[in-house]
Amino acid sequence: MSVDHEGEYDDERLVRYLKAAQTRGFVGKANLENHLRHSKAFNEAIDALFQGPILRIGDIGSGGGIPGIMIAQYRQNVEVTLIESSRRRANFLLESGKILDLAVVVVHSSAESLGVNSKYRESFDIVTSRLFGPLSVTLECSSPLVKVGGMIVVSSKSTHEGLQNEYWLGELGLAIPKRISIESNFFDGYLKVTKCKQEYPRDSSITRKKLLFDVSRETFS
Repeated sequence: MSVDHEGEYDDERLVRYLKAAQTRGFVGKANLENHLRHSKAFNEAIDALFQGPILRIGDIGSGGGIPGIMIAQYRQNVEVTLIESSRRRANFLLESGKILDLAVVVVHSSAESLGVNSKYRESFDIVTSRLFGPLSVTLECSSPLVKVGGMIVVSSKSTHEGLQNEYWLGELGLAIPKRISIESNFFDGYLKVTKCKQEYPRDSSITRKKLLFDVSRETFS
C-alpha cells in the first residue's frame, strides 16, 4: 500500500464546492454526498492498488473536479494536475483550487495533446480517470502520460473485468489490470510495465471515432 498524503478532507468546504460545480452543470445530479463518497473511495483505491511512491498525479477529463479536487485535498504533498479540454471547466477548476487553498496545476488541453508533449509524456506516477469515455479512449490517452512503473487507476460501474487482451495491453505497455471494489464502485489498476508505442495517443479527432478495441463487445480493431 502506498500512503503519500498529509491532508484531511474538509467535507463542509467540499460540499460547497460540489454545489457550485453542480449548479454550473459540471458534475452530475446525483446526491452530493454520493459524489463525495466516490471521490474518497478513489483515494482508497489508489492506496490499495499502487505500491510505489507517488509524487505526481494526473487526472484526465477532470470536468467538475471529481475526483481530482478531492485527491488534491487529501494528498497535499503530491503535485496534482487536472487536465481538462473545456475552457469553462478549466477556469472553474483553477478558481476552485484557489478557494480551497489547493496547489493544483490546471492544464487546459486535451489528454491526446498532452500525451505527445515531451513535458508531460510519461511524467506522472498515477493517472486517474472517471467517466472519461470508452475504456479504449481512456487507456490510449492515459498510458502515454504515466511513467513506466506507474499506474492508471480507472473507476468503472461495469462488471466487465477491464482490458484482458494481451496484444493491446502490450501496445500500450500495460499489465493485466487488478480490480477492487470500494463503496459499490469498481476500480481497475493498470500497471505500466513498458513504454507504449510512440504512435499513441492518436489525434483527438480519431481516438473516439475509431476505437482501438471495444471491451463491451469483445472486439478489437
